[in-house]
Amino acid sequence: MRNAIAALLLAFAAVTSSGCFYSHGQVDLLGSGEKFDDSYERFTRLVRWGHWEMATPLVADDQRDAFIATMKTLGNIKFTDWEVMVMDVEDGFGTAHVEIRLEGYRERTLQTFSAVLVQDWIRTDRVQSDWRVKPDFTSVTAAIAAN
Repeated sequence: MRNAIAALLLAFAAVTSSGCFYSHGQVDLLGSGEKFDDSYERFTRLVRWGHWEMATPLVADDQRDAFIATMKTLGNIKFTDWEVMVMDVEDGFGTAHVEIRLEGYRERTLQTFSAVLVQDWIRTDRVQSDWRVKPDFTSVTAAIAAN
């Protein structure tokens, strides 16, 4: 009996210490929260470094053409920093809303700007926990146009 209790406690400790048992204030046995974290961070870093083509597969299918067109207009923009301002993950890990503050400058004029990139995420595959983003660059393009 003691061995069974010890085994259960060891298994519980292994699951809870791996980080996939509890995420974003929810029980997360499938690791959806961790996969979401990986996806939004990867997308944001790729945008920040100007690797649009590598970020495109993370964009929802119906948003890809608009994303590519927007990224082409930002060719002379360099992003210098980003910070998560808002992160709301829906119960059950179906959707998430993230607001990222981006800072950057225009290469030709060295004019700086700060704007918010809104990311609405959807989980496309419940089993594999694949996430796709619907980015809204409205604030970013407006801030750049104002400079």
